[in-house]
Order: sequence, then structure tokens, then C-alpha cells
Amino acid sequence: MALYKPRPTAQELASVGLTPDDFEEEVVEVWPENIPVCELWSVVGDQWRMGFNGPVALDLIPVFHELDRMGLEQEAYDSMLDGVKAMASEALSVIHDRQRSV
Repeated sequence: MALYKPRPTAQELASVGLTPDDFEEEVVEVWPENIPVCELWSVVGDQWRMGFNGPVALDLIPVFHELDRMGLEQEAYDSMLDGVKAMASEALSVIHDRQRSV
């Protein structure tokens, strides 16, 4: 499951003088029970509330909209919401760590 975009092809890499061997393969496995949350993240993970220094929180209105469309039972709904919030929290940590290191 690619969350963002597919890797460049060998031909695309060759057009800028690179080969696939120039990169280490980083594989991140997602446990099967987390795939639905990752799929939801791929839909809503770009919906940030912005402040003066960049993103401050994930906008939950689109998250609620997508969860409502899924017609989930309350326990599954809450679990998916918790999963997306956890991903948003980690994403914010990474974003802010990168900003501090610049």
C-alpha cells in the first residue's frame, strides 16, 4: 500500500542519472488491523489546521465526514478516530522536529 505516490521507475531515475541501486529500500510494514486507519489517513492526512509556524492540528471535520460515510459501529468509529489522531500526533512531532533542526 503506497500512501503517497509510487516510486519512480528505473527509466525515470535514469533520466536524471540515477538507478534504483542508488537508494536503500525502506520497507514499513503495516499490521493488517491498522490498514483501515492507514487508508483513512491517505484520504484525510493532508487536512491540517495551520498556525503562524505551520501545522498545529489535523482538521477533524473531514475525518468525521469520512468516518460517517463508512457507517461504522461506535466502537470501530472510535478506534479509527483514535488511530488517525495517533498518526496526526506523530506527524506533528516529525514536522516540528524538522523545523527545530533547520
